[in-house]
Amino acid sequence: MSKAMLFSDLHVHSHKGKIDRLDDCLKTLEWIFKESKNHECKYILFLGDLFHDRAKIDVLTYLRTFEAFMNEADPNQEIYLLVGNHDMYHRERWDVNSVKPLTAIPNVHIVDEPSTINIGGRNVDWIPHTEDPIKEAKKLKEGRDKKDLTLLLGHMAIDNAILNTMYGTKADVIVEYDTGMKTVDVSIFDDWSNGRVFLGHYHGAQHLNDHVEYLGSPLQLSYGEAFQEKHIAVLDLKTLEYEYIINDFSPKHLILEKNEINEHNLKGNFTRIVCDDMSAKDLIDIKLDLMQKHEVASFDFKQRERKEDEEAKIEEARAILFKHDEMLEKWLEEKTVPEGLDKGFLLEIGKKIIANQDEEGSLLKELLDS
Repeated sequence: MSKAMLFSDLHVHSHKGKIDRLDDCLKTLEWIFKESKNHECKYILFLGDLFHDRAKIDVLTYLRTFEAFMNEADPNQEIYLLVGNHDMYHRERWDVNSVKPLTAIPNVHIVDEPSTINIGGRNVDWIPHTEDPIKEAKKLKEGRDKKDLTLLLGHMAIDNAILNTMYGTKADVIVEYDTGMKTVDVSIFDDWSNGRVFLGHYHGAQHLNDHVEYLGSPLQLSYGEAFQEKHIAVLDLKTLEYEYIINDFSPKHLILEKNEINEHNLKGNFTRIVCDDMSAKDLIDIKLDLMQKHEVASFDFKQRERKEDEEAKIEEARAILFKHDEMLEKWLEEKTVPEGLDKGFLLEIGKKIIANQDEEGSLLKELLDS
């Protein structure tokens, strides 16, 4: 039975201005190598973004990563590294990338172009980061029997995938295709529906449908990933069954209210305290408490955006738009108004819309009556 360890989006670098964070990434990498041996994985398949910085990588980061691959990985395992967007020096070229030097290690292979590689007796399709997944997926499946399309590994953005699990924001991905624009949705993987598709790029693990999923990053890298469970996957290449291995040791990112501080174990974790007033006197005591008692890795305070502030911004925008010499009137002057329509009438409509006077269709009724 051939098994493979899958993971993605490690983003090794000394982020947050501390070398400790470099160590966090390297400890995660060493954990992955260890678990791959414990689970008797013959292959390690990485889905892109090994390093974080596209244009330059500091010497210490590269040296320590290279040493981890040399000393911690089993030389009898075959390691495949897919090129992600953070690994690419040029936005639309795969050949110049930061992971290629690792091929100096005999058992490390780089996938820097759309390919089909037989791994453990199964044809595995690969797509490195691309701005046009529709085109690359189509090229990969051309002339092939659908029965052979059983496993695809890629690094790309897919429409409607969750960008930020904390706030539920979703991706809007559209590309120029043929003579128009086309949404890059999960249907581009329909021909792999008899198998599995694992993707890298978005850090929040998520299923897009019953056979397509983002693995997510193996450790929390920012507050955008606060409270997310992080994992890697062991895949049986014969049956395509798989299981997750949870990362329960890397530092976490926590976003808390002041009254929640004592409800969590903050030691070694990154902690953000949300407050209503950044000038509050008790923040000094909270700061000392976080540093001395809770021994956090780092902390910051973030002021909650107040509703009245939002309303003030809206009122300010309305005031600007109502000025005839600024937005609406100027815009109408620059546009050609169809024959039969009065500019003054259109200006009045715009002002009413801005003023939000269209309650229960009253504005529409007024316009129709006029």
